[in-house]
Amino acid sequence: MDCGTFLFKRSWADIFNDFTDEQAGALTKAIFRYVERDGEKAIFLSDQAVKTAFKFISKEIDAFLPSAADSLHPIKGEDEERMELLEILFFDRRIRNAVSEFERFWNHYKARGWCDGKGQPIRNKAAMLYNWTVQDSRMFPEKFMIGYRKVYNKAKDITGVGSLLMITGFHGYEARGEALLMIVSESLHDFMEDNIYALRGYFKTELGVSRLSYRLNL
Repeated sequence: MDCGTFLFKRSWADIFNDFTDEQAGALTKAIFRYVERDGEKAIFLSDQAVKTAFKFISKEIDAFLPSAADSLHPIKGEDEERMELLEILFFDRRIRNAVSEFERFWNHYKARGWCDGKGQPIRNKAAMLYNWTVQDSRMFPEKFMIGYRKVYNKAKDITGVGSLLMITGFHGYEARGEALLMIVSESLHDFMEDNIYALRGYFKTELGVSRLSYRLNL
């Protein structure tokens, strides 16, 4: 879609047909406010039925495009920009649920033709992402992320886009002294084991870790 355009789906007609004219008008205004505000500001609706319908429709607006998570798969091309943006969320902003927030950001603006709330083309996606309001504000500790980023950068030098698994497959950790338990996906577990000899020294120098173990997040 180009700037200033969004999809008004025919399937929503059933919702509007069940509403009074007043309810339909309130829902229509809420949809346009949501698009104009880039989905970032709360919209007050006093009618519970309208509120429920709006919640459903706003999710559909954000889901017009395929999940951005698919674009993070290492075998796909043109990943550099997405990689940079995900790194901002994960390392610079230290967001624990970085992948989900990245999906929201990417799908939200791509569905709008990469235009801002005023219909102007977005020139700097990174700047927009720094100001993106996340739904899940839980953060990783700064000290840990500084060290983990250095280990990640080494993995990036070795494996390129494959190192994204250290973000997308990382779900948390438990640290006790020199022991680090990483809570990971099965894919990240396999990636770490394949590259452990190259990365082990960096875990020691950057994070003070001499004993590394894993727990799968199933």
